[in-house]
Amino acid sequence: MKKFKPQKDKTIGDKYILKEFLGSGSYGYVWRSIKLENEEVVALKIPKKQESGDKVLKEGSKLQGHTHPNIIDINWMGRVDGVFVIEMEYFEGHTLADEIREYGTIKPRLFSNLYQVFLNILDAIEFMHSLNICHGDIKPDNILLGDEVKITDFGTSRLIEDLFVETIGEGTCGFIAPEVVNSQKRYLSSDIYSLGALLYFLLTGSKVHDSLIQVVNNATYKKPSEINSEIPLAVEKVILKSLARNYENRYETVEELRLDFETAIKTKADKITVKSYDIADGESWLEQVAKLYQAEKWQEAETFLEQEAVGGVGPDLKLHLGYVQYKQGKFHTSLQQLKRIDLSQLEEIRQDNFAEELDYLTAKVYTALKEYDQALAIYKRLNDTFDQTKYKYRLAILEGLCSNLDRAIELLEEINQEYPQRLEIIKKLAYAYDQKKEFEKARGYFKYLQKLEPNNQKVKEKLDQYDKLL
Repeated sequence: MKKFKPQKDKTIGDKYILKEFLGSGSYGYVWRSIKLENEEVVALKIPKKQESGDKVLKEGSKLQGHTHPNIIDINWMGRVDGVFVIEMEYFEGHTLADEIREYGTIKPRLFSNLYQVFLNILDAIEFMHSLNICHGDIKPDNILLGDEVKITDFGTSRLIEDLFVETIGEGTCGFIAPEVVNSQKRYLSSDIYSLGALLYFLLTGSKVHDSLIQVVNNATYKKPSEINSEIPLAVEKVILKSLARNYENRYETVEELRLDFETAIKTKADKITVKSYDIADGESWLEQVAKLYQAEKWQEAETFLEQEAVGGVGPDLKLHLGYVQYKQGKFHTSLQQLKRIDLSQLEEIRQDNFAEELDYLTAKVYTALKEYDQALAIYKRLNDTFDQTKYKYRLAILEGLCSNLDRAIELLEEINQEYPQRLEIIKKLAYAYDQKKEFEKARGYFKYLQKLEPNNQKVKEKLDQYDKLL
């Protein structure tokens, strides 16, 4: 389909009209919109990469039908005349980060007010965790303040396919758990860490870490009471337990965190205030190279990383070098770079996630080199070990490339059962059945594809061929 360009008063099918641009992130644009069937005001999120729109996070779809006063509702997600959109509740307010940037503080900045904001956030995350949903990106940019406190953008970072960009969004590095840096993984326990980092920030005005490289290197940070001596030691204890480097030493549940926090704040705090806030992130090489990724400046990124490598090349730097070389088509160089990575140089809590991302990138490189058997073996291992659709999808593609068409179709059908209406899956099934000369099944999928992409000329031509053939 043609690239969709959102603009004021533009309609999307007969369902929405865009009225006001609210903002954008690495994933997509958000517009205040009118739902035409009932003139309801909604917020519409439109992915920048429409072809990636169907990789809708399982967690996001799970929240449909569930409401919570401290969570922005997801009303619906899908395609309208070929345009993928996520319809959400429209909320009159601003982000916590915007308030700090404009005023230098949170209003009012009394501890009693901050405690209440944090309790509302705990309510929201506890509800999500009760559905076994991880937020994955708790930070001031994703906390909305108005008549109520609400969280948003749960999981949208995981809707981005590239390996590293999604972990390095604006404001993220001060709140991200160490075990998920350079990883697409998110856990309920990593949300616990982020909650501790957020409470640290709310009460001290400072972040635990100012850059991702500090998170990776386990840089020391001040205890909250060293920054503000009026922070109750019982509250500090809650923060430090949430921030435990090893996730096994953190709170097991948000409920446990809440119970300790509610006990800790019984001391009178009405007159205690935060002096000032610092929302800006420091820039290590990780943040700097992420900006080059977002601009798709792969050659500049490689040159930058090679300059950083003069001082020594650790596993993280090698992984990034392998990634930018892969993006430039330097597949042999990338593969050699990835083979030189020694996982034993990483701290134990990061090894499993890092090894998974290393395998995933290595399999992509093997695929690009047309060494399909090597790639197939890695994807089989990843698919057997981890319950992730992306691995099953990649495995299906490799099975097809290795002439195992029946197995490829079997895997694609499994994905289609779990995630109906995903454009890429429907498309792959249509062409796979066509290749097998099972034309009735192929026609059925092409008809469905036409509903998802009504203006796709190639689909129309295929259906015309089937009409003549069948």
